[in-house]
Amino acid sequence: MSELLEKILSRDNMNAAYKRVCANKGAGGVDEVTVEELGDYIKENWDNIRE
Repeated sequence: MSELLEKILSRDNMNAAYKRVCANKGAGGVDEVTVEELGDYIKENWDNIRE
């Protein structure tokens, strides 16, 4: 994986992005996952997301 992707997908960066989405009350995307469901979705699918 490229160095840039490693930085983008780092735990710290992903946590910061998650917190921003929650703080902004972001809208669900094309996957129809709501902000309320996002935390559990990320935990359950982290390996696939990162891959």
